[in-house]
Amino acid sequence: MSFFNIGLFIFVKEKPDNAPSRSATEKVSDKDLMNEMKDLMSQKDYVLILTIFTFCFGIYVSIGALLGPIFAPFGYGASAISLFGSVNIFSGVIGCVVTGILLDKT
Repeated sequence: MSFFNIGLFIFVKEKPDNAPSRSATEKVSDKDLMNEMKDLMSQKDYVLILTIFTFCFGIYVSIGALLGPIFAPFGYGASAISLFGSVNIFSGVIGCVVTGILLDKT
């Protein structure tokens, strides 16, 4: 297999003659991660979105973790509870697709 890769090293250039996109021609900023995080945390809208997402994700994970203890006393087995979890995940995916389509139209 490595014999066939020798041609790649001989004929493939390090960089293309033309940039593949406009962003490839722009210089990358030299900011470090901590400064970027400080900039993000100073934006009120970003902190609001981060907080809302964190709460929603926490509730989603908690419901998934508690499906077993919630439904087991009612006589549901492990297969039925895992089916409930699968329906929960599938409904979330469908909801994300529908929400994305609706947001694109508005």
